[in-house]
Amino acid sequence: MDLLTLGTGRTKRNVSIGSDIDVRAQQTVFVIDEDPAFLERLSALFGSEQVTARVAPHPNLMMSKLEGERPSLIVCEIRRGSLTAFDFVTALSRSALADVPVLMVSHETDSSIGLRAFEAGAADFVCAPFDPREVVMRARVHLRQAARMHALSQLAHIDELTGIFNRRGLSVQLGKAVARAVRDGAPLSLLLIDLDGFKRINDEHGHAAGDQILRDVAIQLGAAVREDDVVARLGGDEFVVLLPNTHALLAQQVSDRIHRSLTIAASIGIASPDEERFDPDRLLRQADELMYAAKRRRKRDRLEMASI
Repeated sequence: MDLLTLGTGRTKRNVSIGSDIDVRAQQTVFVIDEDPAFLERLSALFGSEQVTARVAPHPNLMMSKLEGERPSLIVCEIRRGSLTAFDFVTALSRSALADVPVLMVSHETDSSIGLRAFEAGAADFVCAPFDPREVVMRARVHLRQAARMHALSQLAHIDELTGIFNRRGLSVQLGKAVARAVRDGAPLSLLLIDLDGFKRINDEHGHAAGDQILRDVAIQLGAAVREDDVVARLGGDEFVVLLPNTHALLAQQVSDRIHRSLTIAASIGIASPDEERFDPDRLLRQADELMYAAKRRRKRDRLEMASI
């Protein structure tokens, strides 16, 4: 079984993608059923599997929970004569939750209901008579697959050397941050950080020394920012810190703190969009331009100091 160390933009955690997958972050199952005794039984069984169960008697009551939390699996009951469950699953298959598997459960003995369940978009189906433990065992299969897919998705967004987000991961996080800023009318800032003299370090001390510096910088950046901030490596010796709910003046203070935290000199560009230009690409370009301006200033200052 292969254990991979993945980052979350600030920290690292171990994820197994072997046959006996083990994801340390607890998974959540949403269960929809009108039978309180069945809900209680499933909740207890899922609890014994170290899985959190969120329960509701009706799909409409579950929708509000889906807005605030993304489950690993949904277990949805089907009642005879009701299209609500099918409509619910069909709506999910056309939403941002389309990749969340749905296990539909029927307390009726009519197995033909399963055809409609699969047509609606269900990943699995169980009809009576069944043991609640069968539902949990089927759920376990889907949870393992969901965990494996999540681990593989994380790999695509994580920088292998440093364990923080890579350019692709940053793009996803930046898109989400911009959408939240527009929705909430909140400020947003971005720091683009370029290490000074890094090529010389590689040339004089070798790439192994350079790689260690990059790992150290990732750790130092993570320690210098807040829990909700995002740290990413664009590539080479360029890093980005994404600062939600942060205006330009506060971003400057964060930049000053980063300068004090790093064990290597760096040039930092700070970009904050105005209210009408929340464009991710433009924000990165602006920070990049300001970073190079800062680098030119630092080089000019060093030249002026040397001429004294």
